[in-house]
Amino acid sequence: MPGDCNRSVTGAPIRYEWTEDAYLLFERAVRALAARSERRQVCEVGAGANPLLSPDECREMAIAYTIMDASPEELAKAGSEYASVQANVLQAGSLGEDAYDLIISRYLVEHLSDSARFHKAAYRALRVGGHAAHWFPTLWAWPFTMNRVLPEGLSHRALKLAQRGRSDDGKHGKFPAMYDHCRGPSQRQIDWFQALGFDVVDYVGCFGHRAYYARVPRLQGVHDRFSHFLARHPVPPMTSFSFVVLRRADRDEDRRPRRAR
Repeated sequence: MPGDCNRSVTGAPIRYEWTEDAYLLFERAVRALAARSERRQVCEVGAGANPLLSPDECREMAIAYTIMDASPEELAKAGSEYASVQANVLQAGSLGEDAYDLIISRYLVEHLSDSARFHKAAYRALRVGGHAAHWFPTLWAWPFTMNRVLPEGLSHRALKLAQRGRSDDGKHGKFPAMYDHCRGPSQRQIDWFQALGFDVVDYVGCFGHRAYYARVPRLQGVHDRFSHFLARHPVPPMTSFSFVVLRRADRDEDRRPRRAR
């Protein structure tokens, strides 16, 4: 069930959802933005083995869809139908300038040591009026907090115990995560994105990480009920995921990305 919709003092919308519903809303928002893109140049950063849009969808929407990832092995898993670029998004110039109408990322930002650098690069890569849409896990949900504080080898083993089918050879491998500025909706987060030069179009906090309880169905049921409750009565620091939709509004000098703290 959808949560209460609030509005921050800056006018950026904040709302809360159950994760299972929210991810579908995120995909729907991405498809709507891609379909209405003026020149229809779309880039999914960190797409790796699992691009959001299929080749058939891209053809149907008549969009030029580029997937980017630092790993050639992960890009190869996506298949040869995609236009792909191997690049590290934290390297200068990897995204280019004024190149895209829409930039997408899913499960990418938490792996970046300097997320501000990525968002600044995305700002420069977007055309005026272009959008960026990002889905990411948030601190301080316990699975991601533990992933942050545990040694990588130990967290790697813990994830495999919690979730069957997670293997480095498959399409859902595990990668080190830092969670830099990966938080639920808050005034501080909105101010941070605005300091980078963006308008915040939508910021959705999501409650629930039910996949981590898949091996204990009764516990998963309790978790689901509690997550639904939080979606109706949100406690912002307890979000598990968030998605944010950003817009590059103009080129005025006073709207250029400022240094974010």
